[in-house]
Formats: sequence, C-alpha cells, structure tokens
Amino acid sequence: MHYAIVAPATTYAWGTGGSDNNDYYPNPANAQMVLGGIGTSVPYTAVDSLQNWQAVFTPGQDSLSISADPLYVSATDLHINTAGPTSPVSDAGAPLAAVITDYDGDARDATTPDIGADEFTIIVPVTISIADAQVVEGDPGGARGAATFVVTLSVPPVETITVSYATFDSTATVADSDYVATAGQLEFGPGAVTDTIYVQVIPDARYEQDEFFKVVLSDAVGATIADPLGVGTIVNDDEFSGVNPNEIPKVTFLAGSRPNPAAGAATIVYGLSAPGRVKLDLYDLQGRLVRRLADGPEAAGYKRVVWDGRDGRGHSVGSGFYFLRLKTEEKTFTKSIRILR
Repeated sequence: MHYAIVAPATTYAWGTGGSDNNDYYPNPANAQMVLGGIGTSVPYTAVDSLQNWQAVFTPGQDSLSISADPLYVSATDLHINTAGPTSPVSDAGAPLAAVITDYDGDARDATTPDIGADEFTIIVPVTISIADAQVVEGDPGGARGAATFVVTLSVPPVETITVSYATFDSTATVADSDYVATAGQLEFGPGAVTDTIYVQVIPDARYEQDEFFKVVLSDAVGATIADPLGVGTIVNDDEFSGVNPNEIPKVTFLAGSRPNPAAGAATIVYGLSAPGRVKLDLYDLQGRLVRRLADGPEAAGYKRVVWDGRDGRGHSVGSGFYFLRLKTEEKTFTKSIRILR
C-alpha cells in the first residue's frame, strides 16, 4: 500500500504556519487510500480522504491543498505535461522567499507558483477560423462592393502567426466576371485576434439567382486551422424584366414569385441551364397539390409563369402560406409564397 504522506502521531502539526498548498496524491495503481497513516504504532490508522486528513490538524491547515493527479510527463519524468489537459497543480502553490527557481533553474512565479518542483507554463493552442460573407451585387457603373471575410484566432497569440488565403470558383466564377480573384497572406501580431479579407464583386444588370464563391485558408504558421472555408454570397439585386430567349442562365434555379406576399396574381421566375422536362407545382401547408403550373419539356433559358391566384378548379385560394416546387431533371427546388387577401 502506498500513501501520499505518513504522520508520526495524530497530534502532529506542521509548525506555526501550518501546512498548505500541497498536492497529496499517491500512485492510484498501488494505493488503497488517498492519504497515509496516522499514529505511533503499526498498523497506522488510515485516512481515506483529504477532508479527513485536514480534520486531524488545527482548523485551517491544508485548506488550500489538493489531492489530484499532477499529470507528470511519465512515471520517471516529473515535469508536468503541458500538451494535454491543464494540471490541477497549475498556479496552486504559495510563494516562498527562499525558493525562486524550480529544479530546472526556471524562475518561479512570484505570485502564484505551481505546486511541486516544476514551474511550468500552460501552452494554449491557437486555432484559426474564417466566417462566411455576403455582398449585394450592385449595378454597372456604380462602385464595386466587396465581400468582407473576418478571420479570427481562438486566443491572442504571443508570437506572430501567419496564414495564406485564396479564392475559388463555385456558382460564381472569375471567367464570368462575377468577382475578382484574390490571394494573399494575413499576419497576426502578438495580441491580435481578428483580420479581414476583402473580395471585390463585379456588378451587372443581368437577372440571376444568388451566386457563391469560396475563400480557403491554408499554410498556417504558429496556429492550427479549425475552419478553413468561407463562403461568399453575391446577392442578386436585378429585377426580372422578361424572358430573353437569347440568354441562358449558368445554373438552373427557382427564384420564387413576385410580389411576395401577393394579393392575387403573382409572377413565378425560374431558369434552366439546359433543356429538359419540367414540372412546376403549388402545394398548401398540408402538402396537398393546389395547382400544376407547368408540366412538360422546355428549352433552356429564363422562364416566367403568371399564376392567377386560383387552384386547379378555378377557385381563388385563401390567405396563407403555400409552396412552389420546381422539379427538373437536374434538381428539385422549393420556395414559399404568401397570399394576403
């Protein structure tokens, strides 16, 4: 049986100042008790908790002591492992004027030293994340807007941290003049926790669905990348003015209806990037079919369907929410529409 400490008598005390700021922890693989024996003869009276150990002393002694695994590097290396969870002996000691260094010669913290022979510093890992961003597309001839991506460190660094970034196409592309390709490197000095990446978008007057591009972080020095992907949304602000048979959208989409809410008739806008069979249906909140608005093969291009606010039997629908579902050979899209009578 191993003990954290053995006292020669039940009345033993640690002197005028008492005992405190210790870690009483026996090897749990060989110990049956948390603390050791008390008494002047064998067998000792075993004490099985720090609270009971404190009770045999003058009240107030060992009130700041603990009984916890200090988390050594190994059974033969009594340095504290700073790569894992925080050791319970961290900053739990009391300063002693005669002890100003640890057993490595490192300076002791003069205010809150660590318990034990090793004075150590907890290494907090720094991680980097990037947030998503969005920007309104704008009109030709106007000032270009920029999507602003905020990059954040989990904790303020003590040394300079760098990370590279670059943009990548999604539904928005550089070739179609949707945005300006951007790449570079951010540098975080000591204490800095945020920085920004600006990506310019290129305005146009073409109606299209919202488009997306990506900003990807890479090659971090001094930190780990927790979230490398920021998604940029280019919000379309152009009105659909009609069907242009000479223009083909880059991707198939369902833009929804205008106006929304509607008092009666509404115009439903969608686009096909390739020819194919289309089914456009209107459903109520219970999932019941209210009206079939399109059903059959269609050519690629921008589409517009005017719904008169009536169901399949010619009756005006009541106020409330309804759902449009566009089913194409490529994908199925859903949008909500509200009727206010």
